[in-house]
Amino acid sequence: MKKLFLIICLIFAFLLVSCDSSSQDSENNENDTEKIKVTFDLNDGSGNVLRQKVNQGENLQKPSDPKREGYTFCGWLSGRQYWDFENGKVTREIMLVAHWLNDDDFSFVDDGETCIIEKYTGNDSVVIIPPYYKGMKVRSIATTAFKNNETLRELVLPDTMVSIGGSAFENCEKLRTINLPESLKYLGNSAFKDCKVMSQIQFDCIELEDMKPYNKIFYDCGVNSGGITLAIGSNVKYIPDYIFYSIHDPKINNNPDYEGDTQIPNIINVVFESGSVCERIGEYAFYKGDKIKSVNLPNTVKIIDDLAFGHCESITEIKLPESLAKLGYGAFCNGENLAKVEFPNQNILTAITFEDAVFRSCTKLVNVDFKNNTVILGVETFYGCKNLENVNLGQNVTAIPNSTFQECENLKTVNFSDNVTLIGDYAFKNCCLLKLDKL
Repeated sequence: MKKLFLIICLIFAFLLVSCDSSSQDSENNENDTEKIKVTFDLNDGSGNVLRQKVNQGENLQKPSDPKREGYTFCGWLSGRQYWDFENGKVTREIMLVAHWLNDDDFSFVDDGETCIIEKYTGNDSVVIIPPYYKGMKVRSIATTAFKNNETLRELVLPDTMVSIGGSAFENCEKLRTINLPESLKYLGNSAFKDCKVMSQIQFDCIELEDMKPYNKIFYDCGVNSGGITLAIGSNVKYIPDYIFYSIHDPKINNNPDYEGDTQIPNIINVVFESGSVCERIGEYAFYKGDKIKSVNLPNTVKIIDDLAFGHCESITEIKLPESLAKLGYGAFCNGENLAKVEFPNQNILTAITFEDAVFRSCTKLVNVDFKNNTVILGVETFYGCKNLENVNLGQNVTAIPNSTFQECENLKTVNFSDNVTLIGDYAFKNCCLLKLDKL
């Protein structure tokens, strides 16, 4: 009987231990399933990977840098971007891939703290430039460093990049996609000249200097593609002068009268990203961009400088931003297909100053309503708008300067108020159908 009792006690004790162990295993499994799996692909041809498990919202522990003969390890990539181990939070399962630079493909020049890419001789289709190389900040790409490369399709530049030299990527015949980072301050002449299949430019530069008229930075870009979409980052405050337009340098061949050779990039869409803080579009920025079909100007833009969109013959509609203070000389002149200009709702805080010839020869314009905005007109604002029929100047226009509506041969009605105290010479010359109405 005692033996039977002892056996029963042992069985009961075993069951208690088993239940407790099962409960702990279950609890451990539940905790484990809450963790997020992260895989580190060594990307060295071995198929080897490293793994970590972290709680959602936590930082990753940076692994030791891997080694690979003939290559320099530059960091861990998530897609096209380097993972930030200090600030990056894990929110889902991810795979980070080791990024290697082939030592035979790149030639660097350094000063111990920063370095310049002097030459690239590789054949990769995607080139991701690292922010640091052997502990030194990568700040520049030298003149002709990638010139005539036959395989490069996509270029990713880091936020450490300050300068791109002349002809650095000239005639990269397969280059389609580039990003210009916030840090970039200088673009050399012909930097991307003859990249004829270009289709995407991400423009994030916030300190890029103005260009000279004969820069040819994007000369002939995209002429063999379906067109370039230009995305302008939300932190960009200013589009530099002449950035997407260049003309012949009169010093070349001592021919100051030569006016040809003005190929601009084949941009079809200009997209300002959500939350844009852009305030100014520089002079000649998109001049003669005759393939540009659409531009979504953000409501932060205050100044559109001289000829910024002059001769952009494919734009059909423009919505002027609420913050607008100035339209420069010929800002939208010769927009042959510009059929609609929408003024903002009445701007009672700031007058909008029109320099001369802002909409000159926009021959598809039919109706224009100033919506009682305070507008200071320049001369020849609508000169030669041959299909313009109806204009409402509103209550806050006080002067109609010289030649404002000259040669508007189909103009029928212009509404204006008693506040108009000046009508200049030739303001309505050859407007044979015109009827003037006071509001």
